[in-house]
Amino acid sequence: MSVSETTTTNPERARSGPWAFNTIARLVVTVVFFVLFGLVYAYNTWAGWGNFLGIQNQRLQLGLNLTGLGWFVIIADVVIPALVYIGIFLAFFIHAVLAVRNVRPMRVWLWLWLLVIGLVVVAVVNLDLVLGVSQYAIFDTTSAG
Repeated sequence: MSVSETTTTNPERARSGPWAFNTIARLVVTVVFFVLFGLVYAYNTWAGWGNFLGIQNQRLQLGLNLTGLGWFVIIADVVIPALVYIGIFLAFFIHAVLAVRNVRPMRVWLWLWLLVIGLVVVAVVNLDLVLGVSQYAIFDTTSAG
């Protein structure tokens, strides 16, 4: 009796033995990946807070206000890494629940690549927001007194 016949005739039988061990092992490896990458995403969020506080400090010392784009840049720099990580984690959670419920294998490498791609997207957006926007677009120089 093959695995596909076992899952179609008796799903409870397929949830035991080697399938259960492989699923738990893949789940543990994936959770370890999420924890390690979570630290990197948290570091990016922390760096966004540093940029937020640095720009606020600079604004107060120069006596300038921020433009709408300036507020968007410093808030997005904080929020985007957390949103990307939460989005990937929610997709993983839904996939894990469906994989266990439907007796399907979890794809560890898929989640590793999604975390890496998400980190690259966060880095590109962060660099574009922090280095790509000029100071004249961030600070409202007309309010300088």
